[in-house]
Amino acid sequence: MKDRKIFKTPLLFSQEEMALLLGITRSSWSMYVSGLRSIPTEATLKLAKLLQSAAQLPLATLELSHRTVQEGKKKKMLQEELAKNKWETEVVERKLAKMQKQFQEAENTLQFISVHENLGDFNEQEVCILQNVKNRALTQVEKNGLHLQAQYQRHLRALKSYQKQLEKEIK
Repeated sequence: MKDRKIFKTPLLFSQEEMALLLGITRSSWSMYVSGLRSIPTEATLKLAKLLQSAAQLPLATLELSHRTVQEGKKKKMLQEELAKNKWETEVVERKLAKMQKQFQEAENTLQFISVHENLGDFNEQEVCILQNVKNRALTQVEKNGLHLQAQYQRHLRALKSYQKQLEKEIK
């Protein structure tokens, strides 16, 4: 036999606890749920009252104090997550801006050196200095390259998208 679905809303009562509430044995309750047996009239009346209370659950749930506490905890967690997200967004924005600035400075330096190298007319010491600066600029380009900036930009977009989701949930 297929088990009967007694309550439309799932509850955390064990078979033993339901049987005790109804004043019957656990095995009697188990047989009733399985559809193998009926329960005494007095137990049926108690069950009817329980079912009537269970039918009001969706209405009563919102009024329960634990629900308010849980909603408060959820909101606090979301606000903390939002604050953490905003902080991380600021950090990534600053890092990206610094990378872009350093990359641009390195590119400017490489252009400057390229223009001056075409002019020629340098002694050995000047060539050495320009080569050192050029090497430093190339290192800076690699360290702050466009591929790395793209990673930070994607990360920043993801953080901002998550921030919008959190703000919607908080409201």
